[in-house]
Amino acid sequence: MTNELSTEELRETVHWHQGGRCIFPNCEDYWTDLCHITDSGMGGRNNRTPDNLVGMCRYHHQGYDENKRWWRRELLYAWKELIIQGKQGM
Repeated sequence: MTNELSTEELRETVHWHQGGRCIFPNCEDYWTDLCHITDSGMGGRNNRTPDNLVGMCRYHHQGYDENKRWWRRELLYAWKELIIQGKQGM
């Protein structure tokens, strides 16, 4: 038996945390893609947990996937934390 969440459960969790918007600041698009912050191509493993996933619009997801070595994963984690803290303060 596994405790891994289904894709639908992951999508619902990320949607709730982000309010349906792309993780990138000032992006007003709704997200359509679940994106691994750290994936196997970055020296990690495909960690399918809400902590390692963010929602991105297609534009930002493609840019992130094409330029991962130039992006700082720490920024995505920080943006995610700010959004979650903002929701908890509501």
